[in-house]
Amino acid sequence: MSRKLKTIVSPLSAYLKVQRGFKLPGEGGDMELPPPLEICKRRGEALLVQEFFEFIGQIGIIDAARQLELWDILIARGTYLLDLAQRIGLMNHFTTPPARKPEQAAYTAWCIFLDSLRCASEQNLIHIATHEVFLHFYIGLYPKANNDKARSHGNLRLQALVKLRKYWGLEAELKESFVTEDDKCVFSIRLKSPGFSWKTLTTVTAERLKPARLEAFTLLLDEVRNGLHQPESAAATRLPPVKE
Repeated sequence: MSRKLKTIVSPLSAYLKVQRGFKLPGEGGDMELPPPLEICKRRGEALLVQEFFEFIGQIGIIDAARQLELWDILIARGTYLLDLAQRIGLMNHFTTPPARKPEQAAYTAWCIFLDSLRCASEQNLIHIATHEVFLHFYIGLYPKANNDKARSHGNLRLQALVKLRKYWGLEAELKESFVTEDDKCVFSIRLKSPGFSWKTLTTVTAERLKPARLEAFTLLLDEVRNGLHQPESAAATRLPPVKE
């Protein structure tokens, strides 16, 4: 299992393992879900839709037709969700599948799972089960020919920005700057969010620009995954209020 997928599967499967009473009475065949479970499914579906289109906006896809196409490919068809639901053991929490078609059952199960996380106020797990999952699915649409391309500047930048916007808001942006000398390149990544001044997140020195940029974004992504660079640690950079 890749490191990226493990960061999704491990916390979600760990949550399910401790939910001993989390047994869902699904319905088989073409029968409708019982009313209480149907309500859970619809609440979770609303959350899924909201978080998906928020994510799509974050990564800069503004064409409505393309947004709907990605919803259909990545979510509605259920193919990707089926694989993930099986990996975390979600389907084991249904006495019978909530639909006859496996992909449809996985979609319904994921909606119910999201609602259970909402009821438990598991905000971090909701983020993993939505934005982290969407990012993994989206990147998977464009398989890379080799590991170097998979670790491309654009790919790493996108992952870091999606994670940072969770804490700093949708208007947060990253800016790159570098200074070259005879035998080295000093590359920096800065963050700007409304209400805050520019904050330098990381600076890397390498012999050339390309490896410096790649190393900087790799380092930044690792740091963000470890909980660094959140607004609480940048109180001193908050801009003073405007006086009228």
